[in-house]
Parts: sequence; C-alpha cells; structure tokens
Amino acid sequence: MAGGKVSLYPAGSGLTNILDDSAYIERKIKESAQVYEQNLQLKRHVNLPEMHEQAKSYYNGLGYEFKYYDAALYSQKDFFNVNQKFEEDFIRAGIEIRFNTMVTDIEIHDGRYIVHIFNKSNLEVLSCEKVILATGKSGHNLADKLSKKFGVESRAEKAEIGVRVEFPISAFPDIDKFHYDLKLKSGNCKTFCVSKGGKIALYYSDNLLYTEGYDDYKNPTSFTNLGILYKLDAENHDITTIIEDIILKRKNNGLIKPIRQTYFDFLNSIESNEFNYESSIKSWEKGDINEFLPNQISHRLRDEVKSFVSSFVHKDYRSRTSIFFPEMNYQKTSFKLAEDFQCLPNFYVIGEITGKFIGILQSFASGMICAETYKK
Repeated sequence: MAGGKVSLYPAGSGLTNILDDSAYIERKIKESAQVYEQNLQLKRHVNLPEMHEQAKSYYNGLGYEFKYYDAALYSQKDFFNVNQKFEEDFIRAGIEIRFNTMVTDIEIHDGRYIVHIFNKSNLEVLSCEKVILATGKSGHNLADKLSKKFGVESRAEKAEIGVRVEFPISAFPDIDKFHYDLKLKSGNCKTFCVSKGGKIALYYSDNLLYTEGYDDYKNPTSFTNLGILYKLDAENHDITTIIEDIILKRKNNGLIKPIRQTYFDFLNSIESNEFNYESSIKSWEKGDINEFLPNQISHRLRDEVKSFVSSFVHKDYRSRTSIFFPEMNYQKTSFKLAEDFQCLPNFYVIGEITGKFIGILQSFASGMICAETYKK
C-alpha cells in the first residue's frame, strides 16, 4: 500500500551513499516525477519562497527545525491504474511478469545466477546471466541472506523507531499549510509521513504488524496521523540489539498487532483499558508502549510527543488522541554497491531493498540509473 504522496529531492538524499553526485540525483528524481506526472494527476502545494521562510520562522520559534522539500499528493486509485499501465507496457515490450511469485534464494554457478522461485505450490529454478533485485523492503530477509552469502554485506548505520500519533483532523487543520508532509526535527527526533485526512496503514514484517501513514486526497477520512521517530545511530546505539529486543518482547507477549494507548496513558506509562473514541483502524492490541522501549528512548519519545501535541493539537482533542506502536524504519543489512548499483558483476540492487534510502520517486530514479547502465 502506497502512502499517498511523493517527495522530491532532498527527500531520498540517501542515494548519495551510492552516487556521490547530488545534482545528478536531483535531476533523476525530477525525471522520475515527470514520468509519473504524465500518467498521474498530482496535487501540488503552493511553492513560494516567502512561505518557506514564514514556516521556518514559525516552527523555529516553537523549538523545531523546519525542513522543506516539494511534495505532491495522488489518488490511490490513480496510482494503481498507473502501475497497471506500466505492467501492460512491460508485457507489450515482451517482458514476462510472474505475479504472486516469491524469490527464495539466489546462487552462483559457472558464472550464472541460479534463481529459486516459489509460486503457490510450485518450486522453479531459473538460470540467468544478469539479476536486478528490486523487492522493496518486504524482501529484507532475502537481502540479509544474499548480502551475507555473497560477501557484500554492509551493516545498518542507522535506524528509526517510534510511534504514530492520530487525532481528529479538526484538531490541527493547518498541518498542511506550508507542506503536504510536514517535516519537523527536534534533536534526534523528527516527524515522519504526515497523513492529513488519512488512515494508519499496517504492514507485515517477520510475522508482526507495523504502522505507516496512508492518505488519499480524493477519499479523505476524519483523521490525521503522523509518525514521531527517534533516530538510532551506530556510533551511540547497538542498533541490532535494540530492534531485535523490541521484536522479541512483542513475540513473547503475543502482540502481533500494533499497541494502542491514549495520549495521556502513553505519557504516564499506563495501559489503556478502554477508548471512548474511534480510530482509523480496528486492528490493535492493548499494552504499555513504554515497556517495549529502552528507558532513554521511551523518555525521549514521550517528551517529543508531549511537545508536539501540546504545541499543535487543540486541547479539546487531546483526550481523543491515540498513540500506536511500533513505527520503524530499519533494515538489518544493506548492500555494498558501486555507482551503477552493482554489488557483483551483473547483479544489481535497486530501490528500498538497497537499505540506503526510501521513497517511490527515489526508488524509480535508482531503477532509471541502473537501466541506463544496463543498456551500455
């Protein structure tokens, strides 16, 4: 499920971890946006420099660093239709697409790549001269296996862990006044994927459900949600231990679904026994989010959630504000890649599975760069 918005450079600046040419990356992300814009109606925000300065001054006065980049909204139905058109173009070009097919392993034999795939109940083996791995972050287990097997593993240098805050849309109606995806930073915490009139999207990873933002400006809800994330860096945190401990605690407590707390119970570290107001999702568990986090991170997140809500959410709506956990941006390993996205001769890795960046346009841009190299 896509989030409902696309963002241009400097969103996706993590691509500079592969290509040390920010101007080239910015141009390719713009070209990616143009490809989508030819087929997709994008709702763009008014982009005036004086508005950026006004926003910066306003949020700085509240203790936040404001970051602006161009972002646009799209309809989920339109986005589905565009991707369907891409599929039809591929098929007309003679490309075979295997739907509902999982790659389980890749091996190297006599200079060729042996790809093991699983479709329903059928196992199949393909022999390939070249491979482009573009599974998205849902393929992180395969990425972990392959990066270690091929000796091209690069340990995660950072991760983000936090919560998703949801409140009635009327509690902060101007959240999109300056930006469709309000980016505020406070120390090592930031807002992430603001969804005005949206709902919380759930996705599976390692048999557990996680939260993300989702919106469709043509079919709005009565809720707004956004992530508030704490940045883990390898210099100051044992990233893998922290993340795996959270996962283990959830599994040991049988908490597959996200945990939901009221805003005030979250601040006071109390499990919420009842909710007398609705949320955009029905699938959640009771619990105290803070029990699953190291004390330092728990206190920091509570401080930031309190600061955000007290600064922006009208006081009449704070008792109708929910906190959901976990929100996470993390990939255990990433690939050591050359500037043409090769990690081995004729083995390319593109998109979010690289572990270097996130975003629709950014992933598309990585594919364009790879394709240009591939054709040479």
